[in-house]
Amino acid sequence: TALTVSIAPALLWIVIGIAFYHGARRIVDRSLAGQQQGAAPLLDARAIEEVAVAVLGLYILASGIAEGVFYWARLDLFYRYAAGMRIVTPAVPQAEFGGIAAATTRIVLGLALFFLSRGLTALRRRLLDARPMARIPRDEASDAD
Repeated sequence: TALTVSIAPALLWIVIGIAFYHGARRIVDRSLAGQQQGAAPLLDARAIEEVAVAVLGLYILASGIAEGVFYWARLDLFYRYAAGMRIVTPAVPQAEFGGIAAATTRIVLGLALFFLSRGLTALRRRLLDARPMARIPRDEASDAD
């Protein structure tokens, strides 16, 4: 288990990085699906933003998985050490509990960003369009100076 604590998170990052590299086309195609069925889809800012949010979600997901493996293996190592010492197994230590909770939060957030990227970018655009300053035409704003 000491090997898992020291090598597994780094090895997991390398494997996920290779998977991202080889799966980049699939990630972009999935994010742009349904926009155009032609040979060369037209990329606008919205599509690029959706892809960026989806990739950010995958990054946060990978970070959460690597951190979760680290803290889970560290907790397992702690319990094996306590069992070898033949002492009463204590409750989950605070550092491991906090690490597992943070990793779980990252995994949930990463999945949400990946699967809800289109809706989140649309919500952001609606919120930006609702600002009062967004409705002032550029010509009137420059004439006021």
